[in-house]
Amino acid sequence: MKRRTFVRNAAVGALGISVQPSFAYGAGNTKTHIWDWMQHLKDLAQTKRRTQAQHDSASFLALVENLNQYFSARGYAPVAGAGFFFTGTVENTCFFPLQLRNARAGATDLLVPMLALNAAGKWHHALTLTGYQLEALHHAAQKIDTQSLNIADYLLPVSRQVSNQHTSPYFNTKMGTLCIETRLVGSQSKTKITVSAGNEIVLSDTFISKHCLTSSPKLTPLNKI
Repeated sequence: MKRRTFVRNAAVGALGISVQPSFAYGAGNTKTHIWDWMQHLKDLAQTKRRTQAQHDSASFLALVENLNQYFSARGYAPVAGAGFFFTGTVENTCFFPLQLRNARAGATDLLVPMLALNAAGKWHHALTLTGYQLEALHHAAQKIDTQSLNIADYLLPVSRQVSNQHTSPYFNTKMGTLCIETRLVGSQSKTKITVSAGNEIVLSDTFISKHCLTSSPKLTPLNKI
């Protein structure tokens, strides 16, 4: 009998996202702390935490409300007290965590929408990272950190690379492109991440994904900072 193999990508639907809760597909995985991966993303991006955008807060809040409504219908909700994480010298990009609670299992899964200011100075939804993609970024950062590179320029996605963003696993980065694909092979989830800069492959690695669930968030509410 052939082993089942399929690709998990996050880019389907009206907002360019598919929602695939990890506990529906996590056969053979062990519990890992995806909030550690979220913290790693914050560190990579050198974020500033705020309750709203400094630029065009009206369009920002309207966009966030639309995203929250979309994800709420799929079981995801904003993390209480998390706020928004802004990046860049002029804070023109932003991301924030959404969690999916499984009350019976007492566990959590994450999605991370990423927003950006367009040329007209209006906020738009650039992409959404899944838990598997967060894990892949964390894994890659550990692999290439010793190469004396500014790994944020190589690992932080800024947009989908291709026009067919509903199925593509490719992202643009500041230095090149990023490709993340997770396949279920038998009872194991295997994730491949390829980091490129121009025509050079900086990293290409496949690992057994441990992404499943985490028991509790590790973010400190804004009112406690």
